[in-house]
Amino acid sequence: MDEEQIPVHSLEVMRNEEVIQINQDPLAKAAQLITRFTEEEWDVWAGDLSDNRKVLGVANWKNETQTVQVDLSLIGVSEAKTRDVWAHSDGSISGVQ
Repeated sequence: MDEEQIPVHSLEVMRNEEVIQINQDPLAKAAQLITRFTEEEWDVWAGDLSDNRKVLGVANWKNETQTVQVDLSLIGVSEAKTRDVWAHSDGSISGVQ
């Protein structure tokens, strides 16, 4: 498939440098499925990164936007500084988000 045939949104996802950095982290440990909410159609994935960091991913399998809550204790965290790699923004979370 020629790059000109790929939708712009798809190219933006594939070229997201922050996502690529997570994928290419020097620790080289794959994230694991933590829990799957089959009826609600979303998953929680988590893994370790270098420099004692963690990655938490929520996969939404619906064909529409939905709001979900994630209990951070599932990954052994009570609070954390965050980075939304899709929105390119920083934040913080605690407890159930």
